[in-house]
Amino acid sequence: MGAKYPMIRWFLMTRLGRWVSVAATFALTLLVAFTRGMRRGQQAAEQEQTRRRVEAMREAMEVRDDVQSRSNSDVRDDLSRWMRDADD
Repeated sequence: MGAKYPMIRWFLMTRLGRWVSVAATFALTLLVAFTRGMRRGQQAAEQEQTRRRVEAMREAMEVRDDVQSRSNSDVRDDLSRWMRDADD
């Protein structure tokens, strides 16, 4: 960095240059922290969505198993409580 970039070296040796480099480092650190936080939040949301899907699939499987294990007349009786008659 010495002979190739004398203006950069001179700038970094000045008080303004030091403050600019500190501010740039601070801004870069904040940007990295923000990006990591966003990524972690997105991953947490995806995991929550996957957990809800699995729970819905389990519940659907339980209902399906319950319906299939019952007799036809029991299923018809339960459905008749929820269905409207065609006459109404």
